[in-house]
Amino acid sequence: VPEEALRGQLMDYSRNLLVVSLITSIVVAALVYVAIYGLVVRPMRELTASVIRFGEAPEGADIDFSPGHIDEMKRAYDALKAMQAAVSASFRQRKRLADLGESVAKINHDLRNSLATAQLVSEGLAASEDPRVQRAAMRLEKAIRRAAGLAEATLRYGRAEPQAPRLQAVDLAAVADEAGAEAAEA
Repeated sequence: VPEEALRGQLMDYSRNLLVVSLITSIVVAALVYVAIYGLVVRPMRELTASVIRFGEAPEGADIDFSPGHIDEMKRAYDALKAMQAAVSASFRQRKRLADLGESVAKINHDLRNSLATAQLVSEGLAASEDPRVQRAAMRLEKAIRRAAGLAEATLRYGRAEPQAPRLQAVDLAAVADEAGAEAAEA
């Protein structure tokens, strides 16, 4: 059997097989790349872009992303959507609380101005010769001081940690007498 002809044909067959294998490998690699890009990379880029947009404006941005058909992407999207809703709600709550704090500060300022005027009037009443007016003026001054203290405590509470309560001894008989006198006049 002449080996030279057989050898030449086997070499041609090997070259053709190598070329066909390379072409097949390149085509399969391109198809795998396109499939992975379409099913994983592109959705992940969209998800990342949505997260970045949400990070730049968390109170108003919405995650607009289509998870496609991959279950893992759907679960990640659902979890991210839930987190986005919670974070957005938290930012809206914080803004409402800040607005409320500002309103309380303004109301407190107006209240303190009114209490200052009332305190001036009560000091004028305390100078009266009538003992009933003097007793009423003392109770009025005490009520004004309590109201001013409450207004100040409200402002302090909004600024920092609340202070620990001050414990002090109180004469219950004097408190009961004062409450009875206020009730009798009412």
